Amino acid sequence: MEHSRVEVAGFRHCSGRYNCTGTNPTVPARVDLLPHFFARDGMPERLLCSPGSAGKGQNLKNLLGMAQQRPKPEVGEATRPGQVAGISERSTRAVGTGESLDYHTVYNVPHVWRQRHTSPALIFKIKRQTFLKLLATLTIGVLVGVMAVGMAICTENILAWKNAFIRQVIHDGHPFGIVRGCLVHVTFSVILTLAGCLMVQLWAPAAAASGVSLVIAYLNGNAIPGFLNARSLAVKWAGTVLSVSANLTVGPEAPMVHLGACMSHLVAHFLCVTSDKWQRLQQSYVHHRSEGGDEDDNGLAIDSAFNPLLEKSGHPKELPVLHSDFDRREFVCAGAAAGIAAAFGAPIGGVLFSMEEAATHWSRKMAWRCFLCTTVSVFTLAQLHPRWRNGVLSFQGVADMINLDWFHQFPFLVLVSMGGGLLGATFNWLRKTLLTVKAAPDNTRLRCAQGVAVAALTIALMFTLSYWVGTCVTVPDWQDYGYTFHCQNGQYNDLATLFLANQDDTIRRLFSMGSLSPQQQVCKGDNCYFTLRSLMMLAPVYLGLMSMAACLAIPGGLFTPSIIVGGSFGGTCGVLLMEWLPHWHIQPGVYAMCAAAAMLGGVFRASISLVVLLVEGTQSTKFMLGIITAVICSNWLGEFVHSDGVYETDLERDGTVIFLKPYAPRTLQPKSAEDVMTSEVWCFREVESLDFILGVLRRTTHNGFPVVRRTAPAGVEASSSHPRHAQDLGVTRKGELQGLILRSQILILISEREFCDEHGHPLADNAQPGLDRALELDRKMRTFYRYHFMHQRSMLTNLELTQSLLQLQGQLDGTADGSLLLQEAGRSASNASQDVGEGRDRQGLPCGGVDADAEGLRRPSLFVNLATYMDIAPPSVKHNTPAERAHDMFTSLGLRHLAVVDDQACVSGIITRQDLDHAAGPGAWRRNKVSARPASLPAQLRLGLAKLTSWAASRTFSSSSNHLEIARSGSSSSPSGSAPGPQNGLLDDR
Repeated sequence: MEHSRVEVAGFRHCSGRYNCTGTNPTVPARVDLLPHFFARDGMPERLLCSPGSAGKGQNLKNLLGMAQQRPKPEVGEATRPGQVAGISERSTRAVGTGESLDYHTVYNVPHVWRQRHTSPALIFKIKRQTFLKLLATLTIGVLVGVMAVGMAICTENILAWKNAFIRQVIHDGHPFGIVRGCLVHVTFSVILTLAGCLMVQLWAPAAAASGVSLVIAYLNGNAIPGFLNARSLAVKWAGTVLSVSANLTVGPEAPMVHLGACMSHLVAHFLCVTSDKWQRLQQSYVHHRSEGGDEDDNGLAIDSAFNPLLEKSGHPKELPVLHSDFDRREFVCAGAAAGIAAAFGAPIGGVLFSMEEAATHWSRKMAWRCFLCTTVSVFTLAQLHPRWRNGVLSFQGVADMINLDWFHQFPFLVLVSMGGGLLGATFNWLRKTLLTVKAAPDNTRLRCAQGVAVAALTIALMFTLSYWVGTCVTVPDWQDYGYTFHCQNGQYNDLATLFLANQDDTIRRLFSMGSLSPQQQVCKGDNCYFTLRSLMMLAPVYLGLMSMAACLAIPGGLFTPSIIVGGSFGGTCGVLLMEWLPHWHIQPGVYAMCAAAAMLGGVFRASISLVVLLVEGTQSTKFMLGIITAVICSNWLGEFVHSDGVYETDLERDGTVIFLKPYAPRTLQPKSAEDVMTSEVWCFREVESLDFILGVLRRTTHNGFPVVRRTAPAGVEASSSHPRHAQDLGVTRKGELQGLILRSQILILISEREFCDEHGHPLADNAQPGLDRALELDRKMRTFYRYHFMHQRSMLTNLELTQSLLQLQGQLDGTADGSLLLQEAGRSASNASQDVGEGRDRQGLPCGGVDADAEGLRRPSLFVNLATYMDIAPPSVKHNTPAERAHDMFTSLGLRHLAVVDDQACVSGIITRQDLDHAAGPGAWRRNKVSARPASLPAQLRLGLAKLTSWAASRTFSSSSNHLEIARSGSSSSPSGSAPGPQNGLLDDR
C-alpha cells in the first residue's frame, strides 16, 4: 500500500510502519515507540534496525540521535514552542545547565525490602561496599599523585629545553640575537597557547581556567555538564602543561583540584559499572542454575571457575556500589583534596581546603576519606619525585627570628600583609573588569585570537623589560639557578630569571632571601638573588599579565602567580627595610613569605587552609605567626575593598549555577516557607493516567512531582481524564501528600511499559514476579544517571529527546494500524478483562479505561502505578515553617525538592534551591547573581486550554492536553514572594 509520510523531529512516519534507518524508506520496519534503554551520555547515534525487529531490543539513543540531527537555529532565529534552540554540547552549556544532583536517597518500597531482606557480601571480613570504597580511595590517591608528578616532569623538561634553545639563538653571534630569540619564543608560546585554546573549545569547554569554582558548585549540588568526564581530564592535564610551558602567568596547582575531582569520578564510575555487571552475572548464574542452564541472558557461557565467586558474592539483588550522587560527592571531595595536596605536598592542607572552600556538606566520614586520599597522594608524590620530599616550596637561607625580632617587626609585617591583601583585591577587580570583554563561549575564533594576543604580549613584554631593566648578576659557585638571557657566561639576568624560569624555583629563591647561606651573609647589599629594581618591576607587571591570562579559555590556576606577585612585593619591602634598618635583622624572605600568604588571602578569601598549605609546602613552622597575621589582615582588607573572591566572581559570572551558602542569609529570617515556595505545582496521583503524565512531561521541564492521595473514586478519576468530566466534577490533582516521584523514574516506567488499569492492577503482559520486576526497575532508576546522561543531565529536560519520545503516541493516532504501544496495551487489557467490550470490568463497575478515537476505534486508557517507586518519605515542611529552617534543610541534607503542605497535609507548594536563592535577594555575601523567578506558564495552559504546537499536532495529545490540571495552594492568589504557575527556567528542579 502507499505510505503517507510525516517527518517530525527526524522521524519518517509511514502509515502503520516505520522506516527507522532515517534514509530512503524502502523497507518498512516495525519499531516500538518506548524503548527499554537510554542513550549513554546523550551521544548521537543513528537509528538502525532490521525489518520486523521487536521493540524490546531497541534503544532510546535512536530517539536522541535523531533529535540531535535537527539543524541548529541561527542566532536570533525564533524557535517553536517546546523547541530548544540548538542542541549541540555548546548550546547545552548556555541553556541546558542548572540541573541539581540527587543527594537525597529515594526511600521507596524496593529500598525498604533491600534493607530488610538482603545481607551485604564480605571481603576479608569487611563489607563489600566498605572494602570497595577503601580501594577506590587508595586508587584515587595514587593516580592523583602520578598525575602531579607527570605534569611537573613534563613542564620542567619543556621549559629547560626551550630556555636552552632560546639561549643558543640569542648567543649565536647575530647582531639582533635578542630580537630573534624573542620572535622564536613568541612563536613557541603562541603555538602552545593556541593548541590549549583549541582543545578546550573543541573538545572540553569545561576544562577552561582552574575549575575550582565548578568543583565548589558541584559539591554544593549543581550538575555541571561535561565537567568530570575523561575528556575534561585529558584536556585539563595537557592544557595545563601547555599553558605553563608557554610561560603564561598561570600555575598548575588549582587545575590539580579539577583533575583530582575528575579522577575520583572516573574511578567511582568504573567500580559502579563493574560491580553492576558482576551482580547481573550473578543473577544470571542463580537463574540458570535453578533452570539447569549454563548461559546468561545474553547467551554468554558462564565459566564454572567463577561459580564459587558467584555463590559468595552476596545477595544478587544488591545495588551496585557508588551508584548514588551521595556517594559520588564524598569521592569528588576527596579527589579535590588530593589534587591540592599533591600540588603543595600538604596532606592536612588539602583536607582543610576541601572543608573550608570546596565542600558544602561535611561529615566525619568525609574528613577521614579526604585525609586518607591526600596522604596517599602526597606519599606517591614524594616517592616518584625525590626533590619534593622536603616540601614542594621548601627553602633555606633564612635564619630563625627570636621573640624580640617578631615584636619589633610586627608592625612592618602587618603593613606588608595589608599591601599584599590590597594587591589580591586589585587582581580580583581587574579580572572581573576584563571578563566583560572576554569572547562568548561559542566564539572559538575570537577566544583563540585573544589567547594568541595575550601570549605574544606576555613574551614580548618579558623580553623587553628583561633587556632594559634586568641586571646581569654573577652566579655564585654554590648556585645552579639563573637564566643567562643576554648576559655573559657566569652571569644571569635576574628579571629574565624571574619571568622565564621554573615557577617553583623562583618561589624558593624569593623565600630564601635571608641572612644564612653556604657562604654566610650572601644576601647583603644589592645582591639577594635579585636586585631591588627587578623586584620592584616584577610585582605590577606580573599582576597585570596574570589578570589577562586568567580570562583566557585555557587551563591554568592562580596559586603560583599569586605567590610570585606577593613574594616579589614582600621581597621588595624587605630589601628596603634591610637597607633602612641595618641593625634590625631584617630578612626579606620572611616578608616575601608573609606577603605571598596575604596575596593568596586577598585573591581566594580563604584563611585556615592557606596557612596550613604554606606551612606544609615550605616545611617550616617557624614563621607561622607571620603567615597567620598576613592571612587575617588580607582577608579583612580584601573584604573592605572588594567583597568578591576569585571563586565568587566565577560563580557569579557563570549565571547558571545556584550556590547555597552553608548558612542562611539574614533576608530569609523574617520569611516563611509560604513566602518562598512556588504555589502551583504539577502533582500526580498514586495511580495516574498515562495521558496526563505524558502531557505534563511534554509541557514542563520539572524533575520532581509530588504524589497525592486520590480525592475521588477510581471510576470517577478514570472518567476525569476527559476535560468535560473534570470540569463537571471539579476533580483536580490536589490532595494529601503521599510521596514524590522523579522525572527519570517516570521515564523508566514508561519505557518499560509498566502500565496498569485504573485500580493499579498490572496488565497481563506485565504479569511476571512482582518483587523481581520491582527490584529490577528500581535498580534501573537508581543507576539511571550512571549509564544515561551522566555528564549531560540537562539533556533529559531541555532537549527534544523527551518531546520526541512523548509525542509518538499522538503521531500514530488515527492511522490504519494505530499506535503500536496502544495495540500491545489493548491486547493486554483484553486478556485481563473479558468484559471490556461491554464497558464493564471484572468487578462489574463502569469501565472508564476504554476510550474511542475519532474513527470509533476502541483503545484502552492506560495508567501508571507510581506508589511502588515514589519516595514514600519525602522531606516536607508546613507552610508556616521559617524559610531559614528550609535553607538549613537544603544545605545539611543535600535536598533537591522540599514539599510544602498545609494544615491538612495537602500539597500547597514546593521549594527548590532556585526559590531560596531568589528569596534571599541581593547582598554582598552572595556568590552569584540573584536567581530570576521564571515566568509562569501561560494562563490558557494552566486552565487546560493550550493548543498543540504545529510540529507535534496529534488528536491523541489534543484530547489529553485539555485536562492538564495543577494543584493549587487553596486560593487563586499567590503568597508574597512567589510567582503563580509552574516554573520553567534554566534551573527547574520541580
